[in-house]
Amino acid sequence: MSPVVLRPRADASAAALPSGHVQIKPGPSVDVEYPPMRTNTDHSLTYKGPCSGSSLGERTEFPLTGGKIFLSQRQPVDNINFLWTGDVSKEPHEFQTFGDPTIIDAEAGHTCANGPDFASLGFKAGDVATIMVMYQADGPPKKGLDKRWQYLCSDVKLTDDKSVGADVCVNVGEQRIAQADETMNVTLSSDFSQNGKKSASVASTSSGLSPTEAGGIGAGVTVGAFLLLAGLLFALGFRLKNKNKERIIMDDSSSTSSYPRKDPQMMSRA
Repeated sequence: MSPVVLRPRADASAAALPSGHVQIKPGPSVDVEYPPMRTNTDHSLTYKGPCSGSSLGERTEFPLTGGKIFLSQRQPVDNINFLWTGDVSKEPHEFQTFGDPTIIDAEAGHTCANGPDFASLGFKAGDVATIMVMYQADGPPKKGLDKRWQYLCSDVKLTDDKSVGADVCVNVGEQRIAQADETMNVTLSSDFSQNGKKSASVASTSSGLSPTEAGGIGAGVTVGAFLLLAGLLFALGFRLKNKNKERIIMDDSSSTSSYPRKDPQMMSRA
């Protein structure tokens, strides 16, 4: 079996440009290099589920067991999740998560992840499937909104040849994966129009507030208590020295999606 060759996607109109000038179409923040994402993916519709509005593409051979998913990030992205389905045409969708953890933070560069163990899921050589990569833009959400999910799909035909795609993972960049105590809040909904909007399906804390809202109140209480203490000490004639600033880290990964909840796990590396 010959090795998989990854080729850059260049604008077809480049041939008409002067020598030495190559124009590349702007693409999504993430490219699925292997298995190759659908070639008819509309880069302006990556927010549209389930597969950016693209149609079923040419199927690439992918191992039943031990397959790798190789991504190329043009810029940093957050909360990369991997899903699969045996029949992408079903409505509602049947995409499911599998064992690999959410990648919370990935720098620009490349990412390599384990693909589904299709053999353990009941598939056999010759069966077909579709792999989805969903992710969010880097950084905090806009005020009053959730971060929108973006979706890319790759269509595969399964093989028992483990050497297929074995050499695709090169130059993997820096990334942070979810630990056992970090939960990516990916909820199940059939309404893609809610992607990136606040909605009732956003998980809430026991107080009935979303994690972001609860975190904001917690920050306010912390600051208020600190100011009160400072005022009391000042009234007694004391001065505060070497004050420590408490760093409050907000989890902005809570977001509405039309895909199943993913409970992150530790990544086991060979």
